[in-house]
Amino acid sequence: MVDPVLEIEPVLEIEPVPVVEPVPEVEPVLVVEIEPGELTVNPTTGKPIRHGLRAYKLGCRCTACKQSKADSRKPKGRVRRPDGEVCHGTTTQYSRGCRCQPCRDAVAAYARMKRAETKKAPGV
Repeated sequence: MVDPVLEIEPVLEIEPVPVVEPVPEVEPVLVVEIEPGELTVNPTTGKPIRHGLRAYKLGCRCTACKQSKADSRKPKGRVRRPDGEVCHGTTTQYSRGCRCQPCRDAVAAYARMKRAETKKAPGV
C-alpha cells in the first residue's frame, strides 16, 4: 500500500532476535583460609606469592589480602615520643591529620625550604 501524500512505500525490516543460551552450571569454588604472609602459588603465573597488600595489588582477592588492603587504608597512629606524648611541630604529624599551629608551621617551613632549593637548582 502506497501513501498518497508521500508516494513512498513503507518498508518494514524486522531484525531477528538473538537466541540467548542458558549459562552453564558453575562448580562451587573451594574457599581456603589463608593467613597474611603465607606463601602459595599464583594460579595465573605459577610463581610463589606472599599474601597481603602486595598480593592484593597483583589481583588476589582472598580474605587475607582484602583485610590487608582494608588495614592499609586506615588512618595511621600519631607519632609519639618514648614518654608517650604526641610529637607536634612535625611534617609527619601534619600529614597524619594534625592541624595544630606548630604542625602547620613545620609544613610551611618545609615548603619554603623546598621552594628555595628548587630556585637554587642549576638548570631549572
